[in-house]
Amino acid sequence: MDEGAAAIEVEGLHKHFRSGLLRRRVHRALAGVSFRVERGQVVGLIGPNGGGKTTTFGCLLGLLRPSAGRVRLFGECPRRPATRRCLGYLPETSPFPGVLTARQGLEFYGALAGLPRRERRRRAAALLARLGLAAAADRRLAVFSKGMLRRFGLAQALIAAPPLLLLDEPASGLDPLGARELAAVIAEERARGTTVLLASHELAALESLCDAIVLLHQGRVLLEGALPQLLASGSGVRLEVEGLDAPALAALRQWIGAHGGRLTAVEPRRERLGELFLRALERAGAGAQAPVLPARGTEHGA
Repeated sequence: MDEGAAAIEVEGLHKHFRSGLLRRRVHRALAGVSFRVERGQVVGLIGPNGGGKTTTFGCLLGLLRPSAGRVRLFGECPRRPATRRCLGYLPETSPFPGVLTARQGLEFYGALAGLPRRERRRRAAALLARLGLAAAADRRLAVFSKGMLRRFGLAQALIAAPPLLLLDEPASGLDPLGARELAAVIAEERARGTTVLLASHELAALESLCDAIVLLHQGRVLLEGALPQLLASGSGVRLEVEGLDAPALAALRQWIGAHGGRLTAVEPRRERLGELFLRALERAGAGAQAPVLPARGTEHGA
């Protein structure tokens, strides 16, 4: 790994998919996506269905070869085996071997990651307890509920303690308790210096989890930046005052000092991430469809 490189660098990423009998129709899934995730950041990848989130994840994982552009994880190509060992991945679905128990499953993924037997057993037990699955450790994954499978999926992403986590809809199927535990795990990983990129439609949860967001729409970056700056609407301020009784509060529109109050804070009013999301899509004309391009040339890698 390049010690000075960002955790994720995406530059001018394009991805086209061919379809039709003669594969002459080309669907543009990504059209020049660029963004950067610094080490230790938690970043939300958001957007409407079909916006390009899953395709972006595929390119980051090295499972899809870009049509153009470049993807780097810690300065290296994601298709290199050494680079893949630096990341943990939670897919949107849960394609885990149902014949294995949760304990066996985690030890299996630990073995794939090259962990010694004693270490993978220790980590498996710790993760099962951490994610509320200790009581179900010896139950087969085939009988797990969707929420339990999401917990197990997060555990397998963490088994090798990777410096980078890619989480695709991690809160899908979780009850409120599970969602709170997920938030706690992500906060713990951030405190350890782990970089997290998570794709989610749970926008309210992302506000408290993420340092920044990247909004994809029709294969392009529609909005990107740090959340405090993006959520400052600029349309007003929030005032915090001390020392005012009920009659003085009723006269708040008058000069605060005349009522003995003390102004303690003035800051831009924040809007909700969901409001920002919808407003950005409205400006972009969210109803438009991604165009189908004529076939041209061949695809090439990063």
